[in-house]
Amino acid sequence: MQGTVGSPPESSSIRAFAALSLLTPYRASVRDVGPALDYAPEATHLIVRNLGFGEPDDFAIWDESSAKKVAAARKAHVIDLTPLKPRIAAALDNANMTYHAGVDAPLLGIADRSRLRTWIDANTATLYGVRGILGMTDE
Repeated sequence: MQGTVGSPPESSSIRAFAALSLLTPYRASVRDVGPALDYAPEATHLIVRNLGFGEPDDFAIWDESSAKKVAAARKAHVIDLTPLKPRIAAALDNANMTYHAGVDAPLLGIADRSRLRTWIDANTATLYGVRGILGMTDE
């Protein structure tokens, strides 16, 4: 029997399923992790702390939450995405430009283009490190 919208497929039909939760220091994002964990308990869960919203110690609501305890019990993976300077993100957004296009754009100064490249490289490495968790291969 197939699952319906809003319910996970039956376990026997799942070959590989990964759930992704984006986390900020705010209660709303922490609150959303619990239902994601409950949606498909057998899934691999990846929780992404977006450090663009704060330093690691700003995630106190997450650190003290029952959702974090459930995530640990289910062996969820937690990664951190590094912050990008807001002026860089705002300039790219205003120009409707991708991060990768911004690396070569005269819109940004040399220093900001260098910061953007460093940010892309760091976060690409982080995401590359969890490619197996997400069922991705190097092919």
